[in-house]
Amino acid sequence: MATSSLIVQSYLKTFTDGKTNKLRYKQKVKELLKYNRENEGNGFLSPLNYYLSIIETIDPVQFPYMNEAQKEEALRNLRVTFLLLLTQKQYELEYQKTENSKVYTSQISRCHQLIDALQYGKVCKEKKIKPSPDQGYASEGNPVKYLAISFGQWFAEKMVGYMDRKTKTIKEHMGSFNEKRLYWVWGGGLIKTFLELIPADYWNVEQGRQTVKMPDPYTGTLSWSLYYFRFALNFSLLLKHTIQGSWMTSEAEKSTPWQKRFLTQWDQRKFTLLNDFVWATGNALCFFWLYGSGTLGSAGDALTLALLVFDITLAVWEFAEEQTKYNKEMLDYENHIKRLELQLEGTKKDAETAEGYSQRIREYEGQLQAVEVAQAHSLAEDPDNSEELLDYENQIKRLKLLLEGTQKAAEAEEQYARRIREYQAQLNALKKAQKQCQREWEHKKRILIVNVSYAVGLMLAFFLLTAPFLPALAAAGPAGAVLCLALTVICNAIKGGMEIHKTRQSIKETKEEIKNKIDEFKRLMKENPDMDDKEKKFLFLEIKKLMAESKYQRQTVTLQAAHLLRSIIFETFVPAIILVNLIFLPMGPAFWGVIAAVIGLAFLTNFLINHFITPEKEALKPLNAAEYAAFCQNPEQWVEKTSKSQTFFKSSEKPSTAKEPQQDESEEDLDLSFLNSGLSGQL
Repeated sequence: MATSSLIVQSYLKTFTDGKTNKLRYKQKVKELLKYNRENEGNGFLSPLNYYLSIIETIDPVQFPYMNEAQKEEALRNLRVTFLLLLTQKQYELEYQKTENSKVYTSQISRCHQLIDALQYGKVCKEKKIKPSPDQGYASEGNPVKYLAISFGQWFAEKMVGYMDRKTKTIKEHMGSFNEKRLYWVWGGGLIKTFLELIPADYWNVEQGRQTVKMPDPYTGTLSWSLYYFRFALNFSLLLKHTIQGSWMTSEAEKSTPWQKRFLTQWDQRKFTLLNDFVWATGNALCFFWLYGSGTLGSAGDALTLALLVFDITLAVWEFAEEQTKYNKEMLDYENHIKRLELQLEGTKKDAETAEGYSQRIREYEGQLQAVEVAQAHSLAEDPDNSEELLDYENQIKRLKLLLEGTQKAAEAEEQYARRIREYQAQLNALKKAQKQCQREWEHKKRILIVNVSYAVGLMLAFFLLTAPFLPALAAAGPAGAVLCLALTVICNAIKGGMEIHKTRQSIKETKEEIKNKIDEFKRLMKENPDMDDKEKKFLFLEIKKLMAESKYQRQTVTLQAAHLLRSIIFETFVPAIILVNLIFLPMGPAFWGVIAAVIGLAFLTNFLINHFITPEKEALKPLNAAEYAAFCQNPEQWVEKTSKSQTFFKSSEKPSTAKEPQQDESEEDLDLSFLNSGLSGQL
């Protein structure tokens, strides 16, 4: 289902709601789940992750400096997020997905605390009571008075989460291990090719040829067993959610026709199931029968080449499917935005006379008061003048009717104004979500294009490596071996570079936002030099928060660049180091010592990078009067000076941030990129 539809429905469900009690939201959750089923949706993660990114920027430190419009906007976002969290949690529980439950519970509590904190000041003002400094500490979102219950729930969630992560953890380790295995396929293939080119009597070349083949029985077995095992996991999950039995406890899932359950599961897993089954079968044939230097070996090479063509087909299919989904998503966004713009325009036309209501009410009240005074004066002077008194009575009745009608119209106008604000909020949310969807698609499209290009390049390189149909090209084997490894390293480097580019784009957007906030601050200072103005203080805190985000993003770029450089160096030089060792070092302590040193260096560099360069987000601190005064004197200079003083290493304090829910990998397999698929007969 389109993200735009779910966003609009979430706004509609929370339009008139001012409460956050989960019992009151129970009916709304049911209605939203029903809407999702009727429209054949697959959950609420897309709009939920968008709103979680919004509320991540909401900080209680800024609440005292917010105006009413900003508070109302924050409350609307929090209420929509609150509803989406409850609904997504219930949706996953209905399908026996519990590994994100703890994350959802934590985020629900945070939403509840933020909503309480925003509403608390208004309640205190209405009831004329002094706010408590501990407000929110014992709210529903933070039940401190029930510590034992809270601890028990935490312990139970940890145990359940551990059990539910078994399948997901297995797949994560399998995916990571398979990537290393595939790298060795191409790296080991390159080493074997070069050893065959060197004379057998040169140093320890003959021994090296035998040594490099030692892992072949194990890597060959893994090439088919690993994929069959992952295929069995996903196929069993598909059957589990298709065939009704005692394991299917959700009434919502039971009530869904089995054909629809099957199609839903197939749509989620088709790429993984097809990839794993086809590659496992092909690798098994190559491992047990189609190997050697004769006809069977050539048949194995031809089969592997066909499997690489199959990889290209899957990559193109995935690209076309994702592009179709994106185009449909954009069309839905455009339709909802146009509909809201029309509704907003029509509502504004109805509300064009709103400013005159107050003036008319004042006029009627003034006229009524004047007539009542005149009536009292007439009654005092000539009590027997019944005709004049009756005329006054009629005027008073008419004015009261006019006043009452105008007051009702004014109340209706307030409803119109509220509806306008609601439509505007929905419209702004849809436009922001649309822009984010476009940015994410641009990044995803580049990755998919790289995947297709890599698949085509790998197929051509393997053709050169084996030249199964053109023996005259056998001399191109070394070039093919080099290309296979080079393409793998280059593809990984490009993907790492894309992640850095994505982060740099975020830095650029953050800097632009800081500039806009500074310009707005300078405009406010020009209009009103009063430094105690809450709006200016709120802007200052916004700028500080954006500066902290910019710092975190720059540190993230440093971390990504360090890992990328490390990856390129090791992926490039490890085959060369092993090749040199095989040629010049006899099998013994020296040989294994060098190998152990390389492995140890890989682990050590990874540890050092993570330990010293991994950034941590800084929590927004309360307003500092000295900083604020310095900022007011020269905003640009203060920002520039503060930015230069920031370092690229860890801060001493680590704020508690809620983890964003991930796609359930016990029900949704790992990345379907063909990088995780087998890539040769041994692969």
